[in-house]
Amino acid sequence: MKPEDGPGACGVKLEEGMCVSDEPGYYQEGEFGIRIENVIMVVKHPKLDNRLMFENLTLAPYCRALIDTTILEQGMIEYINDFHKKVLANLQPYLENSP
Repeated sequence: MKPEDGPGACGVKLEEGMCVSDEPGYYQEGEFGIRIENVIMVVKHPKLDNRLMFENLTLAPYCRALIDTTILEQGMIEYINDFHKKVLANLQPYLENSP
């Protein structure tokens, strides 16, 4: 598969319950690279009939010190905040000295 082949070029139709990885990254040639790797699952969209969406299964918070919120739209900031709430709610019972 080549990048110019575009989405779905591998010939596999995504269906509910399938899991794939989402691996966006940035690489500065000769300098460094960063990548976020999340496992996501195909689920039914809660509001749109006959539509699918992805649910993030990876429960690791993003490092806020590395996020430049000045370049993000409010919706993305809210997404990150909601994601961090989900991570905390799911992991807090396993954290030592949790309230």
